[in-house]
Amino acid sequence: TLQRSNPKKKAEAYRKKEKATELEAAAEEAAAAEAVAEAETPEPEKTSADGADEPVLEQGDLLETDEGKTSGDDDDFFIDDTPDEFDDEDAPIGGPERWLTDYQSEREEIRVTPSLFGEYTIAPWLIFKSTFGADYRVTDQLKFKSSRINSEATGSHGSTVHNDRVNWNWDNLLMFNQKWGKHNVSGTLGQSAFAKSAFGQIVEGTEVEQWKALSAALNAAPNTWLTYSEEFNQQLSFFARGIYNYDDRYILTATYRFDGSSKFAGKNKWAQFPSLAFAWRINQEPWFNVPAVSSLKLRLGWGISGNDGVPAYQTIYTYNTDQYPTHDNSTNKNLIVFSTKLPSYDLK
Repeated sequence: TLQRSNPKKKAEAYRKKEKATELEAAAEEAAAAEAVAEAETPEPEKTSADGADEPVLEQGDLLETDEGKTSGDDDDFFIDDTPDEFDDEDAPIGGPERWLTDYQSEREEIRVTPSLFGEYTIAPWLIFKSTFGADYRVTDQLKFKSSRINSEATGSHGSTVHNDRVNWNWDNLLMFNQKWGKHNVSGTLGQSAFAKSAFGQIVEGTEVEQWKALSAALNAAPNTWLTYSEEFNQQLSFFARGIYNYDDRYILTATYRFDGSSKFAGKNKWAQFPSLAFAWRINQEPWFNVPAVSSLKLRLGWGISGNDGVPAYQTIYTYNTDQYPTHDNSTNKNLIVFSTKLPSYDLK
């Protein structure tokens, strides 16, 4: 059976559908406008149960009590939204604050530097002089470094250090000066001796419990060790110097030194150091007439120099000791001796 479509009914159905769509869009726009209006409307003040107005507490305000006092009069009640501080004494502190709180060092030193000299005139042109000087130092130091700043995985580290040093120097000089007309001769004969001794003791420990009473804390530490050191060296010198001066214009100087040092070995312990120099004071010449120049000297020199500025014991073997546990019992340890340095026999 065939049905014929009715164009009027189709047009009416299309109009109804279009009107429903328009109504739905208008409802959505009204809902959005109402939401915006509610967001912009200020919130009314809160009221208490009896209807009296009560201000809203904001962050940072003090709470008023019924008696008209703030509770801060006794125990402050402060509304604060800042986070609680991390209060853990074992937590690491960053930057330099670690060293300000976890590192301690105390040092005491006693130092005495006496000096004596004596002079005797043997003749108007001959004088003897002797000078003695010393330097005595005693140093004590305590150091503590907590596990939070100790770069090694050994816990807190503590140490006590004691050092004794004694240096002395003794010089003897015989000086002469003689003049004949335009000729002048002066010179010095001398001897010099120097000695140095140093002793050091260090007690160290790991997993030290505290900085205060460090000596007792070191004794109670599970791991401690002692380091002891000594150093001795001496020098002995003989020297002579002669100066010839003619008319304060021509000067000839000759020097000779014969020095010995315990820092060297064998034939290198002693060495000779000669030198020669000639000087001409040009401004003392009769023909020199330059007001702007007050002093003009030409000097020529030749010489051999040296020093013993090297650590002691570089020409001999040095040794150290250590311990290691046996395979059956860690409390029984074997002692070993080993060389720490090869000697330099030709050092000079």
